[in-house]
Amino acid sequence: MPTTPTIPCPPAAGIRRRTLLRQGAAAAAALPLAHLAHAQSRTLKIGIVSPISGPAAAFGETAEFTHKAMQKLFAKGLSIGGKNYTVELLLRDGQSTVNRSTAVASELMTREKVDLLLSDAGETPIGAGQMANVNMTPFVSTMMPSDALLGIRGGAEAFSNKGKPWNFH
Repeated sequence: MPTTPTIPCPPAAGIRRRTLLRQGAAAAAALPLAHLAHAQSRTLKIGIVSPISGPAAAFGETAEFTHKAMQKLFAKGLSIGGKNYTVELLLRDGQSTVNRSTAVASELMTREKVDLLLSDAGETPIGAGQMANVNMTPFVSTMMPSDALLGIRGGAEAFSNKGKPWNFH
């Protein structure tokens, strides 16, 4: 029976790499959600964009497994700042293209009103990251070298909106 996840605090010394990565990922995902303290709804919507089809579908093969694991993890909700939130996970196929993943991410932010956007695809942060800045939606991405992403997006300033960061890569 899963418990409500909370943001862990690692010990100062003797921490294992795997533990640090796991706790770091949890903290990175939760920090952008601090604005939820004043939210009217008690449902946290998390959008996930992954290349489930198309030429990069091999990178999205774990999407369904990860989605189900996250549903199990958040079955009893998530505790942020002492408040409990139910979690709704919205998995979408970016179809291995920048244009489609940007469109899907934009739909998640504007139509579905997600509180957080996640991506495990290399092409998604290019356009979706820019849209996250415009929509002021926290966006956490992986699977693309940071230097390459910085170059494509126009430098470190491209990760913020008037100095406030919305992209975490």
